[in-house]
Amino acid sequence: MTYTKYQEIVKKETPKKKLAQHLLFAFISGGLIATLGELFYNFALNILHFPLEESSFFAGICLVSLASILTMLTFHNDLAQLCGAGMFLPTTGFANSLTSASMEGRSEGLIQGIGASIFSLAGSVICYGILISWYFATIYYLLNLWGINIWA
Repeated sequence: MTYTKYQEIVKKETPKKKLAQHLLFAFISGGLIATLGELFYNFALNILHFPLEESSFFAGICLVSLASILTMLTFHNDLAQLCGAGMFLPTTGFANSLTSASMEGRSEGLIQGIGASIFSLAGSVICYGILISWYFATIYYLLNLWGINIWA
């Protein structure tokens, strides 16, 4: 079989992407997760009478816990197949990556299994998050040194 014939077969058999459907599902699922976070926030603020800052922490903790539980029950991947990128908002996506990595290493024990593998994927997120934070903090500091206040 020639390379061009192989490419024709691959092109014919590859499922067509439904971009509009994927975008719609990602938009809706991301919006639903954000709405759920708002519900947790308002519950903590109005029902539990938490202060503003603690209500935000409560909402974040609830979203992280829910994403971790869904990952442990293997529902998160099924939802991600349906909803696409909307399931991987920073908070819930990070919780999913930590939980799934720790689940993979649990058979090797707490230290060499879970402890060694938990940051295998999330480590790069943390590394680049710290790097970009340092970068923007340096720019902010230099602008302030030169008398440019970007928040005014």
